[in-house]
Amino acid sequence: LTKQIINMVHFSVTQKAEHASADHIWDKLAQYSDMTWHPSVVACKDIGSVPDGSPDMVGARRLLTNEAGTKLDETIRVWKPKEKYMSLSIDDGLPPFAESLDLAFAVHEKDGEVFVEMSGDMVPKPFLACLSPVFGKVLPKKLGGFLEGISGLKEE
Repeated sequence: LTKQIINMVHFSVTQKAEHASADHIWDKLAQYSDMTWHPSVVACKDIGSVPDGSPDMVGARRLLTNEAGTKLDETIRVWKPKEKYMSLSIDDGLPPFAESLDLAFAVHEKDGEVFVEMSGDMVPKPFLACLSPVFGKVLPKKLGGFLEGISGLKEE
């Protein structure tokens, strides 16, 4: 466990939302069992027991399928709708180089502008631990594309 913590890769990507309010973006993210509005998500299915709109979504699970056909089993770990913040773990469907991956999404306003942040922690497979510094540089670039699907939302 100590080696995993030492090799943990933390990353963070923030993007400005040009065409939607913070409330609109959070409302989309809060519809946890339906992310099909996102350009890289082809299917999203509720597989947990906590319904959308519940005051506490902790423990809610979904099975998300991306455009590459990868199925991600995700569970909400932290749910703070007033702060427009949630974190989740990817329990199954991890990239082949990851032992574990936790993500957090936050929507906030600063000086009249809206920002969407995605941060996370990834523990690489033990035999790839020496590549932790590389993952720290590559992950934000790769995940930035996914984040664009959120920060690029437009109000109807």
